[in-house]
Amino acid sequence: RAKWHEVEPEEGLYDWSMFDSVIEHAAAYGKKVMLRVLPGVHAPQWVYDAGATQFEFVDENPYHPTYGQTLHTPVPWDPVYLSKWLALVDAFGERYGRNQAVVIVSVTGPAFGGEMHLAAKNDADNWHDAGYSNSVLIDAWQQTIDAYRAAFPRTHLTVAIATPVNFDSPMDVVGAVIEYCSLRKVGIQGNWLAAKTPPTFRLYQEVATYSGAPVGFQMLCSAAQGRFGGTLYTAVDRSLEANASFLELYKIDFTRYPEDVAYAHDELTLE
Repeated sequence: RAKWHEVEPEEGLYDWSMFDSVIEHAAAYGKKVMLRVLPGVHAPQWVYDAGATQFEFVDENPYHPTYGQTLHTPVPWDPVYLSKWLALVDAFGERYGRNQAVVIVSVTGPAFGGEMHLAAKNDADNWHDAGYSNSVLIDAWQQTIDAYRAAFPRTHLTVAIATPVNFDSPMDVVGAVIEYCSLRKVGIQGNWLAAKTPPTFRLYQEVATYSGAPVGFQMLCSAAQGRFGGTLYTAVDRSLEANASFLELYKIDFTRYPEDVAYAHDELTLE
């Protein structure tokens, strides 16, 4: 994954070197690649200089390296932001849409980062002042999904579902995005899976019952962390119960829990 300002430091001037080197290295070993460009707080300054409206907030997530810092992100439905982001998506697809080593591309855009979360999820007043409504956010996601599907017509796509805010019926947004993903043959995944994830968790159920493209998960964190709530083996089993076809695991867990990783590999690659 790479940040937007890294791959497009100046408008229309792209630096794909990091992705290129990873793809080349993976291909040399017969491996496949999933790509993700991170938008939102990683937007380059020229996007704001072009007139995109910014939303300022304090990062309250203690697991972020920017915890406690004042950050800014483009308003996700701002037309300037969307136009610049969708132009990046088009160039992204032009570069990798026919690359056989790239098997999954993550759909990102109207969010804080690589998932559906908005910044400052509890800040209803400021988001409403910025024009928030469920409908404008849903529309931004639909435009983004369409752009990715056009840019990557042959590649498996996936949206990392999450509740975008903690007000105004956010599951209505999630439900509408999932429905649109199904229409556009886009997969979904949960980037919050852990041993402690209960089968009754609403977002887990959405992944488990999704009838569209293949589904998958990213682990919440390394299985060594207390907040994981158990073993990697347990989380892998939970993913299999939801018919996952791919998993994103943290690199450190490959050395810490090789037997659990081997179990995941064997189960996910069964004919």
